[in-house]
Parts: sequence; structure tokens; C-alpha cells
Amino acid sequence: MLNYRAIARGFLVDMTTTCLFAATLSVILIDPGSSSISLAERIYGTNIIDWVCLVGGLSLTALGAFVCGRMVPGRELTHASAVGCLSLMAAIFAGGGVGPHVDWFTFTGLVLTVPAAQWGGVLAGLYTAVTDAPAAD
Repeated sequence: MLNYRAIARGFLVDMTTTCLFAATLSVILIDPGSSSISLAERIYGTNIIDWVCLVGGLSLTALGAFVCGRMVPGRELTHASAVGCLSLMAAIFAGGGVGPHVDWFTFTGLVLTVPAAQWGGVLAGLYTAVTDAPAAD
């Protein structure tokens, strides 16, 4: 039996933190600060932003799956996979790249979304096993 509340909470954590991450990254990249040129203009033509977005997005998906997994001890991987599937569908429906011209980082992000969520579920299971283990005397 699936715990839909845990799945919804994990997905909400993923979406909320991803939006906050994107907003923070946008401010950092666009604000010129004391310089006359913004950071986005300085690193234009490199793949740094792509890598930061890829790693950050997958990490936040794993975080959402971790939160979900902590709510359902013993069934972490199943529920984390459900969070990953919801995150994958959200990425595809948000224009995350289905079509003939998909960039490498978009394709990689889509392929690794569910495994990243499953990794979050595995970490939740390990955390549960460590914290709920009986204390040694």
C-alpha cells in the first residue's frame, strides 16, 4: 500500500527546493554586483551553469525522495521511486525536453531523475537503520 501523503510531501519538497534553487541561481547569475558585467556574461560559452543545474536538480530530487522515504520506514525505495516518477513527469511537462533537439544535460537529467530519487530512498533507509538501531551497551 502506498502512502500518498509521503509521496506528495516528498514531491512538494523537491518542487519547492528546486524553485528556490532556480531563483537563487538566477539572482546570482544576473546581478552584476559591484562590477559592470554579470556573472552570467563572464561564464557565457562554458558548461558551468549546465553542470550546476544538473547536479543541483538531481540532488534536490534525491532530497525530496529522502523526505518521503523517512515517512515510510521499510518501504523507502518504492515511495522514493514514485517521487522520482512524479519529478520526471513534471520535468517533461514543464518543457524539459522531448523532441528532436535535446541537449546533453537535459537528456542526462531526465534519464537520471528516477535513479537520483531512488538513491534518496536508499539513503533514507540507511538513515532509518542507523538511527533506529538499538544502542549498544
